[in-house]
Amino acid sequence: MVKILFVGLILLITGIHSTLTGQSNGLSYEVIDLSNLEDFQETTENWKIGGTVFMDLYERHAVELSSGEGVLINDSAGDNPQDIFTSWEHGDLDLELQFMMAKESNSGIYFQGRYELQMLDSWGEKNPIFSDMGGVYQWSENGRGVGGIAPLTNASRAPGLWQHLEVRFRAPRFDENGEKISHAKLEEVKLNGVLIHRNVNLVHPTGGAISNEETAKGPLRFQGDHGPVAFRNIRYKMYDYSPLKLDNLTYKLYEGNFETADDVGDSRSTEEGSLEKIDLEMLSASGEFAVVYHGEIHVDQPGEYFFDVRSDGGHRVTIGNELLSERGDDARRGDSNTETITLTEGTHSFELIYFRGARGGQPAVGLMAEGPGIRMHSLHRENALPINQQRPPSLLKPEDNKPIVFHGFMRMEDKVHTHTAAVGFPSGAHFALDQNNGSLMRFWKGDFLDISTMWIGRGGGNLSLNEQAALTLSGAPSMAYLSSESEAWPDSLQNGIEYRLKGYQFDANNAPIFHYTFDHAEIKDSIIPHNDGKELKRTIYFDMNGADRNLLYRIVNGESISQLPNGLYQVNNKSFFLQLNNDSDNNAWIRDTSHGQELLIRVDDLNDHSLSYTLIW
Repeated sequence: MVKILFVGLILLITGIHSTLTGQSNGLSYEVIDLSNLEDFQETTENWKIGGTVFMDLYERHAVELSSGEGVLINDSAGDNPQDIFTSWEHGDLDLELQFMMAKESNSGIYFQGRYELQMLDSWGEKNPIFSDMGGVYQWSENGRGVGGIAPLTNASRAPGLWQHLEVRFRAPRFDENGEKISHAKLEEVKLNGVLIHRNVNLVHPTGGAISNEETAKGPLRFQGDHGPVAFRNIRYKMYDYSPLKLDNLTYKLYEGNFETADDVGDSRSTEEGSLEKIDLEMLSASGEFAVVYHGEIHVDQPGEYFFDVRSDGGHRVTIGNELLSERGDDARRGDSNTETITLTEGTHSFELIYFRGARGGQPAVGLMAEGPGIRMHSLHRENALPINQQRPPSLLKPEDNKPIVFHGFMRMEDKVHTHTAAVGFPSGAHFALDQNNGSLMRFWKGDFLDISTMWIGRGGGNLSLNEQAALTLSGAPSMAYLSSESEAWPDSLQNGIEYRLKGYQFDANNAPIFHYTFDHAEIKDSIIPHNDGKELKRTIYFDMNGADRNLLYRIVNGESISQLPNGLYQVNNKSFFLQLNNDSDNNAWIRDTSHGQELLIRVDDLNDHSLSYTLIW
């Protein structure tokens, strides 16, 4: 029997896979210029710059590149295609980019030219190993491969789609004699918004390294001799310098209720002392209080510095004569209060006033900083800002090889949708449907839902999933009547049109078939996994029952939609593919809108009044 659950709110957040520091974006990234190859060392003819690229989902290694700029592509041309190296070398590095794999293609990114993060067309692989997408490749000992680290999960998408990669790399460390004292490390790797590595030691250069001798710096290297691959929007931050620290840090503790930071100076402190970092260990209770911290920050690298202040309660932070942030007692620990200032070389005074009235919860205060060549870091102890501590997820999973239906609210950009059905399948492909208007809202793979927030305080029925891993569609109705070709698609049900959810029944595989009416039309709506869970297939049956024959159905909308040479539609600049499955689908057309494009079809033009399409990602 299928499991059906009800809850108050399905909240999509990124917290399940957030970073260890909970940090903000910080200073700007450097960007590799892809109008030419000048940011790279001289290479072979297989590497080119282009405008757009098409890699066929169905044909091995098939690739087409149009003229233009913005895309770095390896098309495997020539008799001896080789790798490409950046013209610069790096130590610690944050890297973010988009990439596209050809069908059955193979590539990799070598940090410092030595440590390979594998790139492979692993679409749909259920049990990924080190050689699959996102794995850490083996190294060689006595002529054979050893080691290798598989990704935590397979988060890869279909060949021909743009995918997103984020890597936080820490270079090996050496003592004054050149002896290695700590391994290189992948501190964090996310693929398409999903965490696939955390704090993985790279104990040895992997197979194919430019050298087995480890160094403090080396070039970034993209593999080009194993098949077509494309890259775009490559940006990075390099870090060469030590973090800031607070010198001569002291504190004074005050008891009482303080409405502003200025009120604190009128009181006599009850305790004083010295600290190495911002801390709250001096607090014996969580009543009304204030703590004033004074110290110095020594700056070796002049330039722009980014600061992020967090507190549960009020604060004021100044460095020299610069006010970084000031908040009243209504501030909460999840609030990010950021400021970028210019600091000169030398010593700067530091003051933090933190005050909090009587209320529930734990006090919390923290300060994070990033500077030129200095990675984001904390100037507080971890226990001073509990927001950094992650709650283990409590994952809701389909059981007994049967789907699960979860009812609740879902927050979208436009509003909270109050009658949402989230459906999870054992295959790992899931979706959420708005039962108030029949629109498909989101679809995703991997973990279904996290219900850990339901056990906090009163619960409130809050659920979460990784929004970065989900593909989001419009929450607007899927059906409408338009008076002209230029009339905008309505964002809510049209006046005078009755929509009614009649419930759902289960098919032979326990998947729900939703039943609803729109105007006079009777509609059955089925969404099921397809192609071993790599896709979702949607089939909608219309019984017009006297409804107006000009009824339109919006199949999808997005920033961009176009039909590819293989007949598929690409949506949102190749974020996912959509395949129309029936002969009558030739009657569908793409229409420009003020926000992008939409794919429409007139219901009366459908064979047997049924619409079928497949979502591929």
